[in-house]
Amino acid sequence: MIVEFIFLILCLYLYFLFYTHIKINKHNSIYLYNEEITKQNINNEIKIKKPFYFNGIHLNDKINKKEYILIEKGKNTTLYKKNYESMQVLEPYIKFNVENNIYYIEKNKYIDLHSNPASSNFYIIKKGKCKISFIHPNYKDNFYKKNKLQVDEKTIQYIKENNNFNTLECYANTIIYVPNHWFIYIENINSKQTIVEKIQYKTIIDDLIFFTKKVFNKKQ
Repeated sequence: MIVEFIFLILCLYLYFLFYTHIKINKHNSIYLYNEEITKQNINNEIKIKKPFYFNGIHLNDKINKKEYILIEKGKNTTLYKKNYESMQVLEPYIKFNVENNIYYIEKNKYIDLHSNPASSNFYIIKKGKCKISFIHPNYKDNFYKKNKLQVDEKTIQYIKENNNFNTLECYANTIIYVPNHWFIYIENINSKQTIVEKIQYKTIIDDLIFFTKKVFNKKQ
Protein backbone atom coordinates (compact mmCIF):
# COMPACT_ATOMS: atom_id res chain seq x y z
CA MET A 1 0.00 0.00 0.00
CA ILE A 2 2.81 2.40 0.89
CA VAL A 3 4.65 1.62 -2.36
CA GLU A 4 1.47 2.24 -4.37
CA PHE A 5 0.92 5.53 -2.57
CA ILE A 6 4.47 6.69 -3.27
CA PHE A 7 4.09 5.67 -6.92
CA LEU A 8 0.85 7.66 -7.16
CA ILE A 9 2.50 10.75 -5.67
CA LEU A 10 5.41 10.39 -8.10
CA CYS A 11 3.03 10.11 -11.05
CA LEU A 12 1.11 13.19 -9.94
CA TYR A 13 4.34 15.14 -9.51
CA LEU A 14 5.56 14.18 -12.99
CA TYR A 15 2.16 15.06 -14.44
CA PHE A 16 2.39 18.48 -12.81
CA LEU A 17 5.86 19.07 -14.25
CA PHE A 18 4.75 18.07 -17.75
CA TYR A 19 1.62 20.19 -17.46
CA THR A 20 3.63 23.22 -16.35
CA HIS A 21 5.90 22.85 -19.37
CA ILE A 22 3.15 22.65 -22.00
CA LYS A 23 0.81 25.10 -20.26
CA ILE A 24 0.13 28.40 -22.05
CA ASN A 25 -1.37 31.15 -19.94
CA LYS A 26 -4.33 32.60 -21.87
CA HIS A 27 -3.69 36.13 -20.60
CA ASN A 28 -1.74 38.32 -23.01
CA SER A 29 0.09 40.47 -20.47
CA ILE A 30 3.39 41.07 -18.70
CA TYR A 31 3.98 42.33 -15.18
CA LEU A 32 6.50 43.79 -12.75
CA TYR A 33 7.51 41.41 -9.98
CA ASN A 34 8.29 43.47 -6.88
CA GLU A 35 8.05 40.93 -4.07
CA GLU A 36 10.94 39.25 -2.25
CA ILE A 37 13.48 37.74 -4.64
CA THR A 38 13.97 34.17 -3.45
CA LYS A 39 14.44 30.94 -5.36
CA GLN A 40 11.07 29.64 -4.22
CA ASN A 41 9.24 32.84 -5.18
CA ILE A 42 10.86 33.01 -8.61
CA ASN A 43 10.03 29.36 -9.31
CA ASN A 44 6.44 29.97 -8.20
CA GLU A 45 6.14 32.91 -10.60
CA ILE A 46 7.53 30.81 -13.44
CA LYS A 47 4.70 28.30 -12.96
CA ILE A 48 2.20 31.05 -13.83
CA LYS A 49 3.72 31.07 -17.36
CA LYS A 50 3.46 34.81 -17.93
CA PRO A 51 6.40 37.11 -18.72
CA PHE A 52 7.58 39.15 -15.76
CA TYR A 53 10.49 41.43 -14.95
CA PHE A 54 12.31 42.74 -11.90
CA ASN A 55 15.34 44.73 -10.79
CA GLY A 56 18.29 42.33 -10.65
CA ILE A 57 21.16 44.72 -10.05
CA HIS A 58 22.73 42.26 -7.59
CA LEU A 59 22.70 39.48 -10.23
CA ASN A 60 24.18 41.50 -13.09
CA ASP A 61 27.87 40.56 -12.97
CA LYS A 62 30.66 42.54 -14.63
CA ILE A 63 31.09 42.39 -18.37
CA ASN A 64 34.27 40.49 -19.23
CA LYS A 65 34.43 40.16 -22.98
CA LYS A 66 37.82 38.42 -22.86
CA GLU A 67 36.19 35.39 -21.25
CA TYR A 68 33.38 35.10 -23.82
CA ILE A 69 33.62 32.72 -26.78
CA LEU A 70 32.62 34.19 -30.14
CA ILE A 71 29.83 32.22 -31.83
CA GLU A 72 28.62 34.47 -34.62
CA LYS A 73 29.16 38.02 -35.85
CA GLY A 74 26.13 39.30 -37.75
CA LYS A 75 25.01 42.63 -39.16
CA ASN A 76 22.73 43.30 -36.18
CA THR A 77 24.35 41.52 -33.26
CA THR A 78 27.50 39.74 -32.19
CA LEU A 79 26.76 36.54 -30.29
CA TYR A 80 29.05 35.07 -27.62
CA LYS A 81 28.92 32.03 -25.41
CA LYS A 82 29.52 32.61 -21.71
CA ASN A 83 30.69 30.06 -19.17
CA TYR A 84 27.77 29.85 -16.79
CA GLU A 85 28.31 30.86 -13.18
CA SER A 86 25.58 29.60 -10.90
CA MET A 87 22.68 31.95 -10.12
CA GLN A 88 20.83 29.81 -7.62
CA VAL A 89 17.92 32.21 -7.23
CA LEU A 90 16.98 31.71 -10.92
CA GLU A 91 17.66 27.99 -11.18
CA PRO A 92 14.98 25.26 -11.31
CA TYR A 93 14.72 22.76 -8.46
CA ILE A 94 15.07 19.76 -10.77
CA LYS A 95 18.14 18.72 -12.76
CA PHE A 96 18.98 21.02 -15.67
CA ASN A 97 21.50 22.02 -18.33
CA VAL A 98 22.30 25.64 -19.09
CA GLU A 99 22.80 27.62 -22.28
CA ASN A 100 24.29 31.03 -21.48
CA ASN A 101 24.82 33.56 -24.29
CA ILE A 102 25.73 37.24 -24.60
CA TYR A 103 24.35 39.51 -27.34
CA TYR A 104 26.09 42.74 -28.35
CA ILE A 105 23.38 44.70 -30.18
CA GLU A 106 24.58 47.55 -32.38
CA LYS A 107 22.92 50.99 -32.42
CA ASN A 108 19.44 50.88 -34.04
CA LYS A 109 19.76 47.09 -34.51
CA TYR A 110 17.94 44.13 -32.95
CA ILE A 111 17.86 40.49 -31.89
CA ASP A 112 15.72 38.63 -34.40
CA LEU A 113 12.22 37.49 -33.51
CA HIS A 114 12.46 34.12 -31.76
CA SER A 115 10.91 31.80 -29.20
CA ASN A 116 12.54 29.45 -26.71
CA PRO A 117 11.86 25.71 -26.37
CA ALA A 118 13.07 25.61 -22.76
CA SER A 119 10.48 26.47 -20.10
CA SER A 120 12.77 28.73 -18.07
CA ASN A 121 14.38 31.63 -19.97
CA PHE A 122 15.87 34.80 -18.53
CA TYR A 123 17.20 37.92 -20.25
CA ILE A 124 19.48 40.26 -18.31
CA ILE A 125 20.05 43.77 -19.64
CA LYS A 126 23.72 44.15 -18.80
CA LYS A 127 24.30 47.53 -20.39
CA GLY A 128 22.31 50.08 -22.40
CA LYS A 129 18.62 50.31 -23.17
CA CYS A 130 16.33 48.18 -25.29
CA LYS A 131 12.68 47.76 -26.21
CA ILE A 132 11.21 44.26 -26.01
CA SER A 133 8.05 43.16 -27.80
CA PHE A 134 6.26 40.17 -26.23
CA ILE A 135 4.08 38.11 -28.58
CA HIS A 136 1.59 35.67 -27.09
CA PRO A 137 1.62 32.16 -28.62
CA ASN A 138 -1.90 32.76 -29.95
CA TYR A 139 -0.36 34.97 -32.65
CA LYS A 140 2.42 32.61 -33.72
CA ASP A 141 0.76 31.60 -37.01
CA ASN A 142 1.32 35.14 -38.31
CA PHE A 143 5.04 34.42 -38.50
CA TYR A 144 5.14 30.98 -40.11
CA LYS A 145 5.10 30.07 -43.78
CA LYS A 146 5.37 26.43 -44.81
CA ASN A 147 6.05 25.53 -41.16
CA LYS A 148 9.12 27.79 -41.04
CA LEU A 149 9.57 31.01 -39.10
CA GLN A 150 9.74 33.89 -41.59
CA VAL A 151 11.13 37.26 -40.50
CA ASP A 152 11.61 40.21 -42.86
CA GLU A 153 11.09 43.98 -42.85
CA LYS A 154 7.32 43.62 -43.19
CA THR A 155 7.26 41.27 -40.22
CA ILE A 156 9.18 43.77 -38.08
CA GLN A 157 6.86 46.59 -39.16
CA TYR A 158 3.83 44.44 -38.29
CA ILE A 159 5.25 43.79 -34.81
CA LYS A 160 5.98 47.46 -34.15
CA GLU A 161 2.54 48.63 -35.27
CA ASN A 162 0.43 45.95 -33.58
CA ASN A 163 -1.18 47.07 -30.33
CA ASN A 164 -1.87 43.46 -29.32
CA PHE A 165 1.81 42.94 -28.57
CA ASN A 166 3.01 44.15 -25.17
CA THR A 167 6.21 46.18 -25.14
CA LEU A 168 8.67 47.05 -22.40
CA GLU A 169 11.56 49.52 -22.34
CA CYS A 170 14.36 47.99 -20.30
CA TYR A 171 17.44 49.55 -18.75
CA ALA A 172 20.60 48.01 -17.34
CA ASN A 173 20.01 45.53 -14.48
CA THR A 174 16.49 44.59 -15.60
CA ILE A 175 15.89 40.82 -15.62
CA ILE A 176 13.05 39.46 -17.73
CA TYR A 177 11.52 35.99 -17.60
CA VAL A 178 9.98 34.72 -20.85
CA PRO A 179 8.03 31.42 -20.94
CA ASN A 180 8.46 28.88 -23.69
CA HIS A 181 6.16 29.33 -26.72
CA TRP A 182 6.17 33.14 -26.38
CA PHE A 183 7.93 35.10 -29.14
CA ILE A 184 10.08 38.10 -28.39
CA TYR A 185 11.73 40.80 -30.46
CA ILE A 186 14.47 42.92 -28.85
CA GLU A 187 15.64 46.20 -30.37
CA ASN A 188 18.41 48.50 -29.20
CA ILE A 189 17.03 51.99 -28.50
CA ASN A 190 20.22 53.20 -26.86
CA SER A 191 22.51 55.79 -28.42
CA LYS A 192 25.30 53.22 -28.22
CA GLN A 193 25.72 49.45 -28.05
CA THR A 194 23.37 47.45 -25.80
CA ILE A 195 24.44 44.18 -24.18
CA VAL A 196 21.94 41.45 -23.27
CA GLU A 197 22.62 38.17 -21.49
CA LYS A 198 20.34 35.21 -22.11
CA ILE A 199 20.15 32.21 -19.78
CA GLN A 200 18.15 29.10 -20.70
CA TYR A 201 17.61 26.38 -18.13
CA LYS A 202 16.75 23.11 -19.89
CA THR A 203 15.34 20.65 -17.36
CA ILE A 204 15.03 16.89 -17.69
CA ILE A 205 11.31 17.46 -18.36
CA ASP A 206 12.23 19.71 -21.30
CA ASP A 207 14.53 16.99 -22.63
CA LEU A 208 11.84 14.31 -22.31
CA ILE A 209 9.31 16.44 -24.17
CA PHE A 210 11.82 17.33 -26.90
CA PHE A 211 12.65 13.64 -27.34
CA THR A 212 8.96 12.68 -27.51
CA LYS A 213 8.27 15.33 -30.16
CA LYS A 214 11.26 14.18 -32.17
CA VAL A 215 10.10 10.56 -32.16
CA PHE A 216 6.55 11.58 -33.02
CA ASN A 217 7.70 13.77 -35.95
CA LYS A 218 9.76 10.91 -37.38
CA LYS A 219 6.69 8.66 -37.47
CA GLN A 220 4.67 11.17 -39.45
